[in-house]
Amino acid sequence: MAWRRHSWPAIAEMGLATYLAFVVLFPLLWLGLLTGDGLTLAGHVLMLPVSSTLTAVLDVSATGVGTDGQH
Repeated sequence: MAWRRHSWPAIAEMGLATYLAFVVLFPLLWLGLLTGDGLTLAGHVLMLPVSSTLTAVLDVSATGVGTDGQH
């Protein structure tokens, strides 16, 4: 993302969404309620809603400009 000149807050948001989607599922894996394949599938499915939620909460767009137009 840095190569394509996304802002650092947007890069951090994407990284957080990627990891958070999997972290919340680890207890289910540890309890044996989810297989490794299930973890992979569910984690990737959760990435979109987690990313959308973080975007709404953190108010950072892909360009690094908030909805108020400020950098």
